Amino acid sequence: MSQTRLFAKIAILFVMTVMFTVPFLTIGAILGERKGYRDRVVREVGESTAGAQTLVGPVLVVPYRERVVSRSTDSRTGKVTIEETIVAGQALVLPESLAIASDVRVESRNRGIYEARILHSDLRLAGEFELVPRFGVSAEHDVVAWEPAFLVVGVSDTRGLRRVPVVSWGGAARASAPGSRLDWLKPGFAVDLGRLTPSASSRTPFTIDLTMIGTQELKLVPVGKDTRVSMKSSWPHPSFSGRFLPDERTVSSQGFEASWRLSRFATNIEDAIAARRGGDDAGLGAATFGVAFLEPVDVYRQSERAIKYGLLFVVLTFVAFFTFEVLKRLALHPVQYGLVGAALAIFFLLLISVSEHLPFAVAYAISSAACVTLIGYYVAHVLRSALVGAALAGAIALLYGLMYVVLLSEDYALLLGSLVLFGVLALIMVVTRRVDWNRLGEQQPTS
Repeated sequence: MSQTRLFAKIAILFVMTVMFTVPFLTIGAILGERKGYRDRVVREVGESTAGAQTLVGPVLVVPYRERVVSRSTDSRTGKVTIEETIVAGQALVLPESLAIASDVRVESRNRGIYEARILHSDLRLAGEFELVPRFGVSAEHDVVAWEPAFLVVGVSDTRGLRRVPVVSWGGAARASAPGSRLDWLKPGFAVDLGRLTPSASSRTPFTIDLTMIGTQELKLVPVGKDTRVSMKSSWPHPSFSGRFLPDERTVSSQGFEASWRLSRFATNIEDAIAARRGGDDAGLGAATFGVAFLEPVDVYRQSERAIKYGLLFVVLTFVAFFTFEVLKRLALHPVQYGLVGAALAIFFLLLISVSEHLPFAVAYAISSAACVTLIGYYVAHVLRSALVGAALAGAIALLYGLMYVVLLSEDYALLLGSLVLFGVLALIMVVTRRVDWNRLGEQQPTS
């Protein structure tokens, strides 16, 4: 093989490597399609039951009517006209203390090969409202009448309220009705309390028991001036999300328990509600926290990360073959390189399809074992050496093992990947340190 043919082969291998981006892009598109099917099933289950739930409240609402006096002056005559109008307003009172206890049971529902999680949440909201004269409305407002008050709780998807909430106000049972009656807190339910006219500051206790169904996630908005939340579930893979992480949490294979304690200084809930009333939909979202009930391993996300290493696998395998070809003075045809590269690409397609039916670790082991066995068998016959075939198969198996470690170690993926590349480069430099590349073309390779 002359130097010209040597460089021509290197160029061909380079072109082949670039061409392998096409099958990996195709596999990536298939992965996106399958993930879309899974997400659609989750949405459909949510549409037939209830979506991710966000609980806001309770908030005490006291409607009132006030007199507004306006003065206008005629520019020609200088006459002053005074007009009085009666306008409606609402006083909002937040709980002085609020304790939320939640027990969540997770039910898995299958549709075809896909699975969605239904959350059955038993919640108890208990606390006290401090009722002050004028309900906190300043004396600048000329209030002429106080309307009957009501307690409101916002629920993002009221289809999840399969049972009537049980409400107690001041020790007396109260009936609840659908609808929050507030434009800025739709949807939800409300509880009529009648006319409240405190002559002095007093505290009224309340309790609300409700059972709520949702999918995937349960979030809460801490509306209390002092809010305490406890949540427990048998689901062992919680993902705590939102603005506030738990103060205490315990996660085990039997489930998790978590607790939060927040003050209005931390949540800034008054400003968040004011922003929401002003039309800022993200106002309350900034104070939301909760738990997402995720799969321990998202097979599509893991497969997506694995595909990113696909082209690198092909490059490393081609480099290993070419290095072996140089050291042993063999002549491997580009078609043989292409078949081995195709086997490497098929691995990722196998991984996606098998992981839809088996745990990801099992699917990874089956797919990698199949491809390593196929490549080892093929190389052993091409090179007419079972030992060489086993050695190359072992090297590829080692690469698969290293990639699996990288996939599991998300926080250290970049570090581990860099060390693997450095190790491969160092190995190639060591084994080819005595190769005279200038005279390599003068050597006669064997078939």
